[in-house]
Amino acid sequence: MAAYGARDEEIAVTLGVPVSLLSEFHASEIEAGRTMTSVNIRAEILRSATGDGRPFSVTAAKTALRFLEPGARA
Repeated sequence: MAAYGARDEEIAVTLGVPVSLLSEFHASEIEAGRTMTSVNIRAEILRSATGDGRPFSVTAAKTALRFLEPGARA
């Protein structure tokens, strides 16, 4: 869920656990999901820039990356 931009609070509600419990036991998995999404988006931007990837919206990519920034979660 984190890889798709869900905030920690949204994930906790969906799983039915307190945010503190989620953060305590699954912080590394959540961060890994966000990091992998960021890496995949950046790789797709590079592939598209070199002509190897599929065309996509630069605006959509920038928006997705902004949602994955740590400051965007506050």
